[in-house]
Amino acid sequence: MDARERRVDIWRSLCCHRYVTVASLAAKYGVTTRTIYYDVQRLSISHPIETVRGRYYGGIKIPDWYRPNTHVCTPKQ
Repeated sequence: MDARERRVDIWRSLCCHRYVTVASLAAKYGVTTRTIYYDVQRLSISHPIETVRGRYYGGIKIPDWYRPNTHVCTPKQ
C-alpha cells in the first residue's frame, strides 16, 4: 500500500468512525505514528480534520459541523 492509498483509507475510516487514534492507525498500516501525522497533515489541506491532544484520548477526528457524504461507508460499516 502506498502513501496515497493509505491516506484515502484514513479518510474513509474517519468518515465512518469520526474519531480514530493515531496509534491504532499506525498499528493497522504497519507504519510509525510520525508517518500517520504526515498523512494527516497532507489530508488536512483538502479535508476538515482536527487533532485532539492528550495522552489517553488524543487522536484525529472530523469536526462536528462537517457531514461527509453518506455513500462513503457501506451499510455494513
